[in-house]
Amino acid sequence: MGKLTLEEAIVHAKEVAEKNYRGADFESIDSIDDDIKTNCIKCAEEHMQLAEWLEELKSYKDLEEQGLLVRLPCKVGDMVWDNDFGYPESYEIKAFSYGYCDSYVEPDIGIEDEIIFYYENSIGSITGSFPMGEIGKTVFLTREDAKKKLEEIKK
Repeated sequence: MGKLTLEEAIVHAKEVAEKNYRGADFESIDSIDDDIKTNCIKCAEEHMQLAEWLEELKSYKDLEEQGLLVRLPCKVGDMVWDNDFGYPESYEIKAFSYGYCDSYVEPDIGIEDEIIFYYENSIGSITGSFPMGEIGKTVFLTREDAKKKLEEIKK
């Protein structure tokens, strides 16, 4: 048997929901019938919820395939590290945007749009920005990574 696709899973979940809704469409004559109806309706509702979640997942996967979904390496509130004056310094991410960061443009490459992160230093003012492409080069997600890079530079 082949691998189940997301579309097939959505169709299957909706079919199970519909069968259970139809299975609950009868006149109850006792408490056992009431329990059966309740279970059928509960199963139908759960499968409809599953179908909705799968459709949402499908829309995200479609966006990702089209290159319209960006996974950010950090979020607002996270700390990043930079090697300032020979030692790792932490900065808190305060915002991000899409555009270009002219302080990182190399003359021979030109201006390129990308995700820009804005950070705040320890005294609470937004002190600068960096493009996402600098993560792992000049800006690091952990203090240890910043220290490793600093050691490489010293050698």
